[in-house]
Amino acid sequence: MRRGGLSDLNKDASSRPLSFVINRFLAPRIVEAWIKIRHQHEVADRCLATLARRDRLGSRDRRRLAEAIFTALRRRGSVDAILGAKAHDVKYSQLWLATALANDWPDGPKALPFVEHDHPTQAGNLPPLIIQKLKGSTIDLLKLGCALRQRAPVTIRCIPGQRDQLARTLLDNNVRARPTPYAPHGLICEDGSQLHGLDQALRGTFEIQDEGSQLLAMLVGARAHERVLDACAGAGGKTLALLHSNAHITSSDINNHRLERLRKRLGSYATQVTIANLSKDEDSMHAHAFDRVLLDVPCSGTGTARRAPDLMWRLTPTQLDQYISSQKSLLNRYAGWVRPGGYLIYGTCSVLPQENEDQITDFLLRHPEFKRVPVAQTLGHELSDRLQCIEHLQLMPHQHHTDGFYGCLMQRHSELNT
Repeated sequence: MRRGGLSDLNKDASSRPLSFVINRFLAPRIVEAWIKIRHQHEVADRCLATLARRDRLGSRDRRRLAEAIFTALRRRGSVDAILGAKAHDVKYSQLWLATALANDWPDGPKALPFVEHDHPTQAGNLPPLIIQKLKGSTIDLLKLGCALRQRAPVTIRCIPGQRDQLARTLLDNNVRARPTPYAPHGLICEDGSQLHGLDQALRGTFEIQDEGSQLLAMLVGARAHERVLDACAGAGGKTLALLHSNAHITSSDINNHRLERLRKRLGSYATQVTIANLSKDEDSMHAHAFDRVLLDVPCSGTGTARRAPDLMWRLTPTQLDQYISSQKSLLNRYAGWVRPGGYLIYGTCSVLPQENEDQITDFLLRHPEFKRVPVAQTLGHELSDRLQCIEHLQLMPHQHHTDGFYGCLMQRHSELNT
């Protein structure tokens, strides 16, 4: 699962027209980056960072290069429809980019008229594989595709009870922020890039975290003195969000380097969390040991495509199958770590039913000792009703203006032999 950070603040270009005219210096670098990302399947942000270091680009040129590439990626479906077969031919990269960016190419082809289409494969940022996997779902593909073409806002999570004060302090530092509509401790920044200029003391009073991720942490419903396991802690965003519950939190991940980064990220809070790689432990060591187990599992990340618009285009059927298999294994394993009467919370940042409700349906068939619990049990009825989420938490960019997140709350029967 992909998490946000300060590095996300600059690399996302909006779907608005370019703020500059492409010149002869940037043009070949834009083409080179596009060929590597589109035709050689390199990861966009890594590719841009490598190219910027190699050519020693200044901050203005780095921003312009990123703006051009991410704008092009967000318009991939539409421009592919305009160019037809030429869209897949590397020889027409300049024409493709000129059309996507609505800029005639320096000493090259003229941009074709950019016309929006009313089909999800053309109007938005949905590749054929994703549309195939969403067939038969209730998701409005056209609205989803168009939403994924937009730039994601920079959202922060503050200390409970400090949101209004933080908003005033940020305004005093020329950062305008408004409350998130659903998460009670979130603020949406009008210009997230300005967060870079804040002093370290103020920067330490909040964490960058999408509103959907904040809501998934709320779904856990952790209470004081409970034993809570964040089993796939990763960068630790959910662990940090759970700290103020005063629960006894254990954070685990299969990757020791991620756990070390989490330890540094926690800073002075590190003493409140047990950080350990439990992935190799025998299940018997932790049988029925936790009141709540959060499985924020590795997934396709399709819900974060506003931040990484190349992500869904790089996803292959084999990779998706591997994610689904891994999720099934994680559910099977960590179910046994939940005490009788305790809770298993499953979450993804995916919009695909194969990773979400299909996984839960399959899990509950194989594990009758668990039952699905309405999300209102931890989120509250008022918030659940406003989100229009009853049986599970399903957050969508075109409906909730968050990243795409899925969450399911399941309770183990109070008797082991049930």
